[in-house]
Amino acid sequence: MYQTVIFDLDGTLLNTIDDLAAAGNWVCRKNGWRTYSVEEFKAMVGHGIPNLVEKFSPPECRSAQQLAETLEQFSAYYGAHNLDRTAPYDGIPELLADLRGRGITLAVYSNKAHEFSKTIVEHFFPGVFHLIRGKVPGVPVKPDPAGIHLVLGELKAEPARTLFVG
Repeated sequence: MYQTVIFDLDGTLLNTIDDLAAAGNWVCRKNGWRTYSVEEFKAMVGHGIPNLVEKFSPPECRSAQQLAETLEQFSAYYGAHNLDRTAPYDGIPELLADLRGRGITLAVYSNKAHEFSKTIVEHFFPGVFHLIRGKVPGVPVKPDPAGIHLVLGELKAEPARTLFVG
């Protein structure tokens, strides 16, 4: 029997792609670059926002300084608009309530920036999760296992009795 369930965020608990695409396309328009469809953005996400920013930036605009500026633009827009179209997938609130009712410890571990992760999760699922952890400096993004090991340690969870959903 599992005692702990750790969820990924984007594409697992919440459908966030429309807000991510809107932020990316806002940056693209602001800089005079081509924009992308939501389907194209789906192929770009998965390894954190800095990676997403690099993927939608034109090759000639990928110097370290340019990527830092583009990431700043994206983060400012996304921070103000990350709840515009984001929503839980059908059945997720009920699933989480059922798991909590069974005494299961719940956590979120995401490649999304920590502050964005915390704000979004608490907005949609206030008080549901025992721990919410997003990308923090110095910890590699998934699929590297370092971050999940840190979450397991913080929760004092047994790996053999923990399920990761994502």
